[in-house]
Amino acid sequence: KATEDLKEVDSATGVLVLHAKGFSELSECQIQKSKDILSKYIKEINERLAFKTFLASDRLTVADISAYFNIWAVTT
Repeated sequence: KATEDLKEVDSATGVLVLHAKGFSELSECQIQKSKDILSKYIKEINERLAFKTFLASDRLTVADISAYFNIWAVTT
């Protein structure tokens, strides 16, 4: 399941980055689907972090760094 989730997030992130940077013409349906996918995962991350500082353990891990850069890529 984790591998499938990662592929889904990577694909959705890629669509939105390409759209934001003007590298690809995408349909509004593709863009909205990608936003919906990322919103679902961001909501899950937000809920997980409500009582924790880091995603995967008691300290900074690659999961936190990866999440940061995926969010940064979509919002810049």
